[in-house]
Amino acid sequence: MKKIIISFLVLALMSGCKPSLSTSDKSNKYVLLFSNDKAETFDTSSFVYYNAAGGITSEDNFDGTLFTQLTEYKNKLIANNGQEIVESTNGKVKTIKYKKQLDAYSSDLESFEYNNQLFWFTHGGVSGVYNSYLFCYDTQNTLTMSNGAVFGYLLDKNFVYVIMGNDWHDDTSKNTAMKVVKIDLDKFEVVDEVISDTSSDITMNLLEQGKNIFSKDEILFSISMPSDKERNPSYLYSFSLKDGGLTKLLNLSEFGIDTGEDETYYINNSFVYNNALYFFLRNGDLFKISKDKQYHVEKVLTLPDCLIGSISTYRVIDNHLVCVYNKNASENRYSLIEYDLENYQVVEDILLEKVSSLLTQKYPVGVLKK
Repeated sequence: MKKIIISFLVLALMSGCKPSLSTSDKSNKYVLLFSNDKAETFDTSSFVYYNAAGGITSEDNFDGTLFTQLTEYKNKLIANNGQEIVESTNGKVKTIKYKKQLDAYSSDLESFEYNNQLFWFTHGGVSGVYNSYLFCYDTQNTLTMSNGAVFGYLLDKNFVYVIMGNDWHDDTSKNTAMKVVKIDLDKFEVVDEVISDTSSDITMNLLEQGKNIFSKDEILFSISMPSDKERNPSYLYSFSLKDGGLTKLLNLSEFGIDTGEDETYYINNSFVYNNALYFFLRNGDLFKISKDKQYHVEKVLTLPDCLIGSISTYRVIDNHLVCVYNKNASENRYSLIEYDLENYQVVEDILLEKVSSLLTQKYPVGVLKK
């Protein structure tokens, strides 16, 4: 039987995004954060502003790479790479070092707000020790969560439930157990942990993050069981926040959702909107899971001419999904689709002007809409 690497694939929480941008240029409609996943020396990243036709109106460049988590907070555009925080206000860029230096990278998860404060996750490790951290932007305080990387979170009143597992290098030799860490945001401390006995012989993909929409005591996962076949069956499971137990809910393979090479999930592939769960496959298909008396699965969108695994970033703003993806790998040109989640129709489909000022190839890792 082929050994399958565990990978927790996560949803980026998209709710609560502010529709305005930190620039006074009225022609701006979108802003993208361009960076990459390499620690290049003397390299730059950039906030790039676009008009409705996809043309670049302005750029705010800054030193460094590995920046993620683009957000707007208190009239500032903010990004970080686990070592530095970059703020842009009306085109004026400021870089701030973490008060407590961490041996960490910023997580791909979106930041979240609680009690008028901004929080985000970072993770990293050295000498075989892999820790994750919850960082408060307003106070510069850092909370350490040991043994594992963060793959998702759930918010409930003053608590955040953090889903953790093997590090992002998928090193199953460490075989870090999946666990859920409960944090009191008011006290800024860990108050409980629930550890699963989940075997490393399965592939588990986190589908629900941000808030529990079907039950307050469970987290939804897609699980593929080991198989000698080319394609493995996928099932929808729930993970109990009380005891770590797993319950099978639905056979996703019946809807054509398997773990074949061209249709697997990937990091930051899902989001919650209007009491339904949405998730992308690597081929650009967007699926919806809803529930009345039972669970329902339907495909609601296929990105046109989407290269396998080329979705770069997306965000839900009000009732629209804004998605940026690559149609042509050789030209490295990105397209932006704005999709109405209420009426299930595309309202914008534009080809973005190529960024030529950056020193090396960068990728859109965050998007906001005016």
